[in-house]
Amino acid sequence: LKFISWNLSDFDPSNKVNEFSKVDEYILEKNQEIINVVKEKFSSYDFASGMSALLTYMSSDLSSFYLDIAKDTLYCESKASLRRRQVQTVLFEVAESLLRILNPVLPFTMDEFNKNLPGERNKNVQYLSLPESRKVNESLLEEYEKMLSLRGEVLKALEESRGKQIIRSSQQAHVFINVKDSSLQEIVKKFSKDELAKLFVVSEVTLCNDEDGLQLDLSNVKAIHHEGHFCERCWNYESDAVVQEDGTYLCKRCQDVIKENK
Repeated sequence: LKFISWNLSDFDPSNKVNEFSKVDEYILEKNQEIINVVKEKFSSYDFASGMSALLTYMSSDLSSFYLDIAKDTLYCESKASLRRRQVQTVLFEVAESLLRILNPVLPFTMDEFNKNLPGERNKNVQYLSLPESRKVNESLLEEYEKMLSLRGEVLKALEESRGKQIIRSSQQAHVFINVKDSSLQEIVKKFSKDELAKLFVVSEVTLCNDEDGLQLDLSNVKAIHHEGHFCERCWNYESDAVVQEDGTYLCKRCQDVIKENK
């Protein structure tokens, strides 16, 4: 919750966006699914199951997945960029949901959380209603689960490369992925190479038909050390990084952001 409130400190709720990336759509739909589940459990007085589902969502879908991949956007993109505003809009929507759904259980904490969210806020969190329930897009959630499975396989390959001391961090990696599952192939095609790199928190992703690498259920994955230059600002590697006067490098994105802010 602190991470969310800190990264919304410069966000204007009146400037929310309605256009999202595929990953944003996944987490917003998962957020809605959790709202539905928790409200149903609470209404039948099954508070233990409701809180269990909510905590799993916060630790797995938010902390281990979305917030992990969102850091690069929040810290390195231009302040006014569409992508950063998209992520902040998602965080704001998630924050509103968590605030309202957790209020019956943690009223004092949620009251403090409410005071740290941007925009005009109700002075007393007890006046806020529970988030609305609605039918979720099951096909979108199925896509999300399949991409999570692929991400899990990529993480296994990265861990293997770490163990062999090929890389020290995931951002040093150039990952080659041969997606064997036909239905997953169609989903992966919806993502650009840059989006896939951010999804796996690596510097570059190449989709290929190679049979080498780690043999897994959905894919073959090989992670090597990226041959490009280390960006001193975002810590990613890029072959076409721009050399600076002091001999260090900045990737093209960071170079553009710095020029924009001068």
